[in-house]
Amino acid sequence: MKPLLTALLLAFLIPSAAQAKGVGQVAVCGADACRDAGVAGGEPFDLSRRGVAPAPGPYYELRLSFGHGAQSRGIYYEPRSGLAAYSEEHGSTGWVRLAQPFAAAVKEAAKDVEPLPAPRLTAVYVGDRRVAGDPSTYLKLFGVHGPFVVPAAAGFDWIRFESPDANPWTENALAFYPRNGVLLNGSRYVKLPPALAADIAAARPLDRGQDGGFRIPWIAVGTALAGALVLLGLGVRRTSAREVAPVH
Repeated sequence: MKPLLTALLLAFLIPSAAQAKGVGQVAVCGADACRDAGVAGGEPFDLSRRGVAPAPGPYYELRLSFGHGAQSRGIYYEPRSGLAAYSEEHGSTGWVRLAQPFAAAVKEAAKDVEPLPAPRLTAVYVGDRRVAGDPSTYLKLFGVHGPFVVPAAAGFDWIRFESPDANPWTENALAFYPRNGVLLNGSRYVKLPPALAADIAAARPLDRGQDGGFRIPWIAVGTALAGALVLLGLGVRRTSAREVAPVH
């Protein structure tokens, strides 16, 4: 099954005339240069180890060369996760592990190349509503964690990204289900914290806070603390009243 899947993947990535020759060269390209990874032949991707988009960060472009001068671009490598991104047949972005010896060769070659910087955002849209303020906070959605919950209600908004940089994150939209507070990233459903879901529904920027996490709902926390103090005060008052009551 694996050779068949690999053949299908390569059919989407490279010209059909070059497939029979296999991968002749892999170049790791960054902000300053490209470097030959020094591998030839074999299958570059391990399709048995598919993943989801990692949190955006510095990345590289991989350029695969084949016989007769054919070359495939638009393949990206994220070094922290070790995942490579490619364009699937239906237009979405898939993430997979690199197969050996490609993985080791690419990792080694990347040490001498300055990576491309994390993507910049010029705008983000939730449905037809443009996010006010700093749109870059929405990059945090790619790394958000939460329980796996399939939304029960239909109806969702696309979260669309605009960036001047070619990168594997912003080329595709995320789906947000406002009635359920669920985000769909690739094939993964994530139940979001209520405050975060409310910010997305209102197309507000997502405050990451000083520690890089999402905004803590201080108003709700303060209201809860105030309520607890009132209940505590009532309890103390009732206890004091019982203690001073005359004994008959």
